[in-house]
Amino acid sequence: MYFNSKTIFALIFVLVFSFFILKIKIIKKVGNKFNLFFIVLILFINFGNDLRRALKYDFERYFNIPFIKFHKEVFANNEILVESLKMRNSYMQIANSHSKTKALENIKNIVLIIGESSRRSAYQDYGQLLNTTPNLLSIENKIIYSDVIAPYSSTNPVMSVMLNFANLDNLSERKFYENLDIVNLFKLANYKTFWISNQDYVSEWGNNAASIGIMSDFAYFSNQYISSSETLAYAKYDEVLLPILNDLKLSDNNFISIHLLGNHGNYKKRYPKTFAKFSESDIKENTKDKKSISEYYNSILYTDYIIYSIYERFKDDDTLIIYLSDHAESLYDDKTKSLLGHGVSDKIIADIPFIILYSNSFKTNHKELLDKLILSKDLAFMSDDLIHLLCDIAGIKIAEFEESRSPINKKYNKFRIRLFANEINYDNFLKLD
Repeated sequence: MYFNSKTIFALIFVLVFSFFILKIKIIKKVGNKFNLFFIVLILFINFGNDLRRALKYDFERYFNIPFIKFHKEVFANNEILVESLKMRNSYMQIANSHSKTKALENIKNIVLIIGESSRRSAYQDYGQLLNTTPNLLSIENKIIYSDVIAPYSSTNPVMSVMLNFANLDNLSERKFYENLDIVNLFKLANYKTFWISNQDYVSEWGNNAASIGIMSDFAYFSNQYISSSETLAYAKYDEVLLPILNDLKLSDNNFISIHLLGNHGNYKKRYPKTFAKFSESDIKENTKDKKSISEYYNSILYTDYIIYSIYERFKDDDTLIIYLSDHAESLYDDKTKSLLGHGVSDKIIADIPFIILYSNSFKTNHKELLDKLILSKDLAFMSDDLIHLLCDIAGIKIAEFEESRSPINKKYNKFRIRLFANEINYDNFLKLD
């Protein structure tokens, strides 16, 4: 995803170094002091800084040591790679075990916009100085949530717990796909469901978002039967979803999920040339690769346009819109100052935007609910509990709903331990860094 001259140089160096090592005749045994020193030196170069951080901050951080993290991701988390058909069958079986219910709040349109790789600090409502989100800034009917984090640092793990009643606290009890999902939840409440995605739909393996989305009454994927890497390289801009959205045949009650490609690298492929507003000269931070960072902010500017276009589509109806990102992105400002991207346990990658937009009709028809949403905007929240918030918003009472997991509920647990990546206590360690 981030293939560049530095990557090529590193590969050449590794190949040349490996060839050189293979040519050396090892005369002395490994037990020799020189060879032992050499091994320790290599280990220190690779893992020393991560080990130092683990010891300095808390032992929870040992998960960041590359060898341990690699082992955990490949072997311990292999449950993410589940057959899509198996997931769908499980979700359908669970849904069929429930009776129909009602959505007591009776909101006509509930719209969920799922962003990609979007960092909180890139938005002007969160203090960004560049003019990255002029459209969002102009909307009066909005609520900016200040302390929402992602549960994981990459898409598939996030989607495994954000779109159903799975969360980081109950994964030890059952598989993530052994929970009622967000689409069937709203179907049970007599909502017409829509899923519109500019991400990939791979039919066989491991895409929980697509496996849930395809069960909607109407499902559209702009990238079908291609891999994630192909999607990142060749996908159309997110505006490809707007005509589909405008032509939807809506019902009395509608739950509409819109999955963007958003701000995922390669950033310059996420927006048309007309949105290339920022350049290297606009990046004031003392950092490397200002070109890529300026391209990231251009992608945010384009996402702002997409969100605003969706808002314009629904603003004259009884509508609530929730926008959040799956996870955030480091622009060389993570702890190591070396990462452009995501996938590591760092505060920068945990902090996501969470913005609620609403129409004037919603403001008139749901005053009490709006007051609750406004009062909850500064509470600590993690998006693996999104489905509980949606239940409370819609007024859906179902067995899986827990009042303590919805920030607009009087019984909300404000002191929940938020374990980012199910490893590190965000509030005790990452938030304070």
